[in-house]
Amino acid sequence: MHYAIYKPTGKCFAIKSIKLFDKKKRELFKNDLKVLSSSKCKNIITFYGAFFIEGYAKLILEYMNLGSLDKILKIIKTKKIKPPCIPENILSKITRQILSGLYYLHKEKHQIHRDIKPSNILINTDGIVKLSDFGISCNLESSKNFSSAFVGSRSYMSPERITGNKYNFPSDIWSLGLVIYELATGDEPYKNKNDFLTQLKKIMEDSEPRLNSDIFSKEFCDFIEKTLKKEPEKRDSIDQLLKHEWIIKYENDNNNIISDWLAHFYNN
Repeated sequence: MHYAIYKPTGKCFAIKSIKLFDKKKRELFKNDLKVLSSSKCKNIITFYGAFFIEGYAKLILEYMNLGSLDKILKIIKTKKIKPPCIPENILSKITRQILSGLYYLHKEKHQIHRDIKPSNILINTDGIVKLSDFGISCNLESSKNFSSAFVGSRSYMSPERITGNKYNFPSDIWSLGLVIYELATGDEPYKNKNDFLTQLKKIMEDSEPRLNSDIFSKEFCDFIEKTLKKEPEKRDSIDQLLKHEWIIKYENDNNNIISDWLAHFYNN
């Protein structure tokens, strides 16, 4: 990924390059382009066009000047900020935007993202949050259809995915729960160990990650519990999560609270 300025307007864009000689990368490009070129959601990264040069496809995308959420996590870990690493009201409004993007993918596009993780969720100084990187997303015509492909980042895979079972939309809910848990605690529950069997055993045999109720509100603890259930059919749906008390609790807060918090976070 690199950046470019359109000289006539001075506007900055992100340029994503994909090597087309690689068959696997061509498939990723096709998936990415399919979602981005027809997206009409404010919480999906905006696509402006594409061009080809010297064996590469170049996607022209919206520039999110703070990058991805994993950069925020790196600062949290560097500064050794104790939980709650991000205030609950800020995190709730960030989560609301991620849910909005997932709602569009699941309900309008019938698409599973399959790689929800901090590095694929972008944010800017205005506090706008957007999903990106749809290269391994998968289209399902209805909630009754399933996929079984083993793709994505193991650390954020749902139990049904990492064991090779069939899965569908609830797998993204598990990944979302892990991302929000990590943003709240600064801790990644299932770090990507070199030993796959050890990681698999941890995901399948350990209890699901739960927040400390002495630190976090009961509404937030319940939200995380509703997303991180090993049985996919027991996880809340996107519709239910959007109506969850923890999301509704802060929806009337000033929209500037995220940008104000970000300014303070990066300047201290």
